[in-house]
Amino acid sequence: MKEIYETSHLEEIADIIFKYHTTGGRYLEILHNQFSALGTIEELYKIAFGNFYNESDYGKRPLSKLTRDIVDQLKFTTPVFPISQP
Repeated sequence: MKEIYETSHLEEIADIIFKYHTTGGRYLEILHNQFSALGTIEELYKIAFGNFYNESDYGKRPLSKLTRDIVDQLKFTTPVFPISQP
């Protein structure tokens, strides 16, 4: 699994890391403040990363699991919502 992540989809991974670093890790918090009508982490996450948050939805869009793994590793969701595993 690690080799797949290290050699595939590097642009997608770089985009997520860029969002993290350019906002001081506050990307979701900033979006949450701008779009307070988005009431759930699932809605906010889809706007932020273009993928599904819940494991049960990963099959609906390619790279949803990869995105979630990177986001969780960087702890993007912590300031806005507690991280919960589906």
